[in-house]
Amino acid sequence: MVRKQHPLALLSLIVLVSFPLASVGGQSADAKYQEGRQAYKAEKYGQAMQILKPLAESSHAVSQYYVGRMHEKGLGVPKDETKALEWYKLAAEAGNSRAQYKVGAAYAHGVGGLEKNETEAGKWFMKAAEQGSRKAAKVVAKGYKKGIYGLPKDKKKAKFWLKKSEK
Repeated sequence: MVRKQHPLALLSLIVLVSFPLASVGGQSADAKYQEGRQAYKAEKYGQAMQILKPLAESSHAVSQYYVGRMHEKGLGVPKDETKALEWYKLAAEAGNSRAQYKVGAAYAHGVGGLEKNETEAGKWFMKAAEQGSRKAAKVVAKGYKKGIYGLPKDKKKAKFWLKKSEK
């Protein structure tokens, strides 16, 4: 007698087979990130890069930020602003506010092979500020106060963002 497989049985098998992909080396991505972050804090940058880069390559936004930072500062790897910006952009697009600030700064100053673009800078500063970045809120306030970063002069909005930057 031939038994029919239930459609959910196949789905369960797929889930069981793919579940280990959510971990790296038997640890969850968050646990592995914590290990990499500890290495970073201990200034063991080579070890931090070995742990965080695979996470960054698998779209872990905070790890992407730290890989970018290590490239920007030359920590455990040769200093490379272009590579730093590539990692920052990935993290920024995934919603990391610190990376969004860094991308904004890169556009504001023409860093990492970018041409200066105040409007693009303002877009990224605003994204970071809207997520609670006080540093970005201060820049947005300045943008509204002076009419820079693609933002119109607006005293009310400048005051609003300045207050946000102080909280």
